[in-house]
Amino acid sequence: MDYLLPLSIFSGIAVTTCGFIATYILFVSKGNKLLRLLFVGLILSVAIRIGKSIMYYHFDIPLFAVALGYLGSTCTGVFLWLYIKCSRNHDAGIKVMDLFFFVPALIGFFFIWPFEILSAKTIYKLGTSWSFICTSFGFYYIFKDWAKRPLLVRNWNMMTAISITIILVFFWLQLYSETLFEYALGAGMASMIMYGLFFFLLKKNKLHVVPKEISSIDQELLNKIQKALEVEKLYRKNALTVNEFASLLDQPTYKVSLAIREKYNKPFPELINHFRVKDVTEVLSNPNSSLFKVEALAYDAGFSTPSAFYAAFKKETGKTPRAYQREIMKKRQRQKDVSYNGDYSF
Repeated sequence: MDYLLPLSIFSGIAVTTCGFIATYILFVSKGNKLLRLLFVGLILSVAIRIGKSIMYYHFDIPLFAVALGYLGSTCTGVFLWLYIKCSRNHDAGIKVMDLFFFVPALIGFFFIWPFEILSAKTIYKLGTSWSFICTSFGFYYIFKDWAKRPLLVRNWNMMTAISITIILVFFWLQLYSETLFEYALGAGMASMIMYGLFFFLLKKNKLHVVPKEISSIDQELLNKIQKALEVEKLYRKNALTVNEFASLLDQPTYKVSLAIREKYNKPFPELINHFRVKDVTEVLSNPNSSLFKVEALAYDAGFSTPSAFYAAFKKETGKTPRAYQREIMKKRQRQKDVSYNGDYSF
């Protein structure tokens, strides 16, 4: 069956990638050790389940491998739940009662191998259902204290939970597939989701997995950033970069970038433009704003070129500077008319 070969290669690379990523997170990356262990357990569980699928449609798969695949799919939801739960409080750790959530995975494993008490498909359905239940616990903890969690942590947890849920859906559909192609396609789609998750990890340089730095951003640094931008107005410095800004605060660049995203939910260039445009809009709202040249205001706010200013202003307000100014003048005129009519009637 020629169509199985590309699916096998695609899924096989995903399994290998899971192994490499897990090794890196476990032995190289920094951050909370427990979270790293739980995340490694999560991606290895998915990798084992995908690997079992590859063996299934290529070889006369041994019963032990079938049991191992069940163990992977059932533990996936458990590891996700524990990972999200512990990311809420790095010091909480795992309680003894939490380990009982792995019991269905262990029981099912021995029901398949070596005792063969129930059919593998029946046990797989029960195990995947258990994984879905544990995943729902993960979503519960995400939404339970959504507003209290750092933005980067809650967004990452949500992305991970959604990705794992979709993967479990494909695992579930595999159990009802009628052809070998449908079964292989389920493994391929699950692999694609893992590729997407790993691409995000690499793009955002998050291979440390909920880094310690996110939880350790202290209020003092946030206050420094707020003061530098809102009081000292350092954004008016021409061609200001995040490296230069961090140097002015005497802080590491990566930590300042994380803190800015946490406090303002914007990347540094976008945040700087936001404050600069705000400067200009405040002047344009002045009754005497017609006396000022818009380009001069832009330069005073820190913009290097008129084109950069106009693009940022349009993105921030949805209007050109002059259109924004005309709208302000019309509103002011309407307010005067209302005030005049009120005084006259009185």
